[in-house]
Amino acid sequence: TLWLSSNCEDQVPLIGCSLESYPDVFLTGPVALTPPSQAAGRWMAAQGPYAPSNLTVDLTYIDDSMTVYGATMHLPQQQCQPNEDALFLPTQPTRWPAMTVTYVPEACALFMSHTMTAMEYKEALSDVLLNSTAVRAMTTFAWVLWTKPALGDMLLDVESRMVYSLRPHATNKTWVESYAACRANGHEWRMATPRFMHQQEIARAFIDHTASDGPLPIALSNVHSAPTYKFITEEPLTYADWAANEPVTSLAGNDCVELAHDLGVTTTEAHWHPADCTNARYYRSFCESSTYEFAGSHNFLADLASYPPVSVSN
Repeated sequence: TLWLSSNCEDQVPLIGCSLESYPDVFLTGPVALTPPSQAAGRWMAAQGPYAPSNLTVDLTYIDDSMTVYGATMHLPQQQCQPNEDALFLPTQPTRWPAMTVTYVPEACALFMSHTMTAMEYKEALSDVLLNSTAVRAMTTFAWVLWTKPALGDMLLDVESRMVYSLRPHATNKTWVESYAACRANGHEWRMATPRFMHQQEIARAFIDHTASDGPLPIALSNVHSAPTYKFITEEPLTYADWAANEPVTSLAGNDCVELAHDLGVTTTEAHWHPADCTNARYYRSFCESSTYEFAGSHNFLADLASYPPVSVSN
């Protein structure tokens, strides 16, 4: 078999798709396109038996009977256009009336919360629709299953495969206690370390949709490296998002860092602020995991704006 150049609008008899979960597996299917300018990937997404709209392809390794406490379907922060994108679950009132569904525009994220089986959440994820007017060459849908009752509002960074979650608390925690709460989720969990701009955008998405949501502690401090702030992972600080005139290292006790709205500034954007490690002011822990297995993503090689918005499925 040889590689040949081809006109992008030529008819093709067969197309192939690969699965992220199984990099050595390729799925193929016949194609009948009219007119020729219709993208093969778009047709496969809409019609193919192994289309991305059938999420059970990548979820087959998850036991259908497993208890799941919630799920997320969202667009990556790099693609999210809050004013042009909206995800919704039209079948919720009839199929899952007990489910709580919340859409956060800043994250282009649909959070679904109710204790059900993994099979039921697979079906729910497959029913999610995207209403979009954005023009893209590719659209990515990320999904996460919430497999622990203490974890919720989970998002996937599709580039690093890092999964983020908010862990709520009955009473406010200190920075140190919040760090411990993330570790209590399991050995693979820790307090979040937003090391790149798109990861910082995920953190902002959790708090920017209402200014009353309160600050989030992040895994940055100078407890053992004063006056230099470092991530607890000891990774170099190649990205920073300090608030104006910060960090002020002369203030005693401000050895930890939080993501918070700027005081006295009429903006919804949050930045890094030094914080007292012993001040119990956090009612949520902001956690991350690099090995969480119940998450994934699907890509559409299509311009979704060419579809009637309400007909675009995940």
